[in-house]
Amino acid sequence: MTASLDLQLCEQARQSRDPRFDGRFFVAVKTTGIYCRNVCKVKLPLAKNIDFYASAAAAQAQGFRPCLRCRPESTPGSFAWQGTGASVSRAVRLWYQDPAQSISQLCVRLGVGERHLHRLFIEHMGVNPISVRQSIRLQQAKRLLDDTNLPMAEVSQLSGYTSQRRFNDHLLSNYGCTPSQLRNKTKPRTVSQPCLDFQLRYRPPYDWEAVLGFLSTRSIPGAEVIEDGEYRRSIRLGEQYGLLRVRQDKINHQLICSVSHAPESELLSLTEKLRNMFDLYADPIEISHVLGQEPRLKQSLNKHPGLRVAGCWDGFETCVRAIVGQQISVPGAITIVGRLVERYGVECDLGAGISHAFPSSQKLAAELELEHLAMPRARAQAILNLCQAHASGTIDFDIMSSTELMHELQNIKGIGPWTASYVALRAMHEPDIMPMQDLVLQKMLVPGERLTAKQLGVRSEAWRPWRAYATLHLWQLANEK
Repeated sequence: MTASLDLQLCEQARQSRDPRFDGRFFVAVKTTGIYCRNVCKVKLPLAKNIDFYASAAAAQAQGFRPCLRCRPESTPGSFAWQGTGASVSRAVRLWYQDPAQSISQLCVRLGVGERHLHRLFIEHMGVNPISVRQSIRLQQAKRLLDDTNLPMAEVSQLSGYTSQRRFNDHLLSNYGCTPSQLRNKTKPRTVSQPCLDFQLRYRPPYDWEAVLGFLSTRSIPGAEVIEDGEYRRSIRLGEQYGLLRVRQDKINHQLICSVSHAPESELLSLTEKLRNMFDLYADPIEISHVLGQEPRLKQSLNKHPGLRVAGCWDGFETCVRAIVGQQISVPGAITIVGRLVERYGVECDLGAGISHAFPSSQKLAAELELEHLAMPRARAQAILNLCQAHASGTIDFDIMSSTELMHELQNIKGIGPWTASYVALRAMHEPDIMPMQDLVLQKMLVPGERLTAKQLGVRSEAWRPWRAYATLHLWQLANEK
């Protein structure tokens, strides 16, 4: 049992099966050896026979097996909701992208020692890194068994297991059945070349229309299309390019995703990127409870319940767009970026209105001619400097924390606090980022007044740790004026 949990609150949420607490704790039944989500529809066990755990990994570390009915391993954001420390959050994110990484390899990427990382995991998650890695591998394996028809050897490899025997033993010990038996208990969805099809769950409500509206006004001609309730864009998959399509299945609280020309080996990294891009780890009920105390924000919350922070597919691409957009309108910036993609992007006629892919930082660093950008020389030079920093690895969106990224970006001449905050907001998936220098935010909070950045910062303290969502709600109010 995790000492930091409010046991009385957990018991109330369990008895009521309150969906607002789905994924925020897990119920382990001592008489069956199984752990569930609080929303599981099984007959409620007696209170004396249960324990509560803050994470699936903590329950599994005590020998409990996941429930096959409520699928606790598929709970949206079972790690992300806890607000863990930066190094722990990054470690978990990197393991979801590549569960085969060893702890020593992870420490090298994070720049910390193994003993220090162990202390951080114990402090923030209540379990050691090995238990978390095992839990993530198990989750990924279960998802692949449920959602695909991939051969067992590929499921084992993609889930990070170096041994087929270890894979079989781990699933047998945790689920009480073999991988083949486990797959036969579900109806696997089809995964066939040249297209990967999969579904990603979210916590309702989800304002899909508002997310598409935000992305639509910023879509790059030729590289992105939003129409008929569907988001489409070109994406790079190794040396190939594929077409990404995403739409909402509102009834089943999930997004339906399809990626063409994608090898099965890309499935796990694809799903994790899309969860971040469309903010599927968010807990909208908790967010609205905090932000709803502010009258101005409550207006937007009532009109747009479940508004998400629209992320991005590629941090570098978003950073280029943010620099272009400094001091000009969004349509003007998109026109310039569209020309850049047409001139330097990769031609890849994928159909559905997609003809180009955004150019890599390496290509732009080597070929970009500043006079073709149709913008002030200083801003164009900032883009070239960014390309060089990203191509050399000085800026790395996969490894850096938001604080590190913002610091490195502002070391580039021509990139200020607003641009750095905006990039962190959309590319780093941090829920508490807010660009205090934003003129719209300063004007929208108090009608008829403009707050200073310092005043906005003081006022926003009450919205922590959800200031990124406050930002989106205030921008939404401004768009609807």
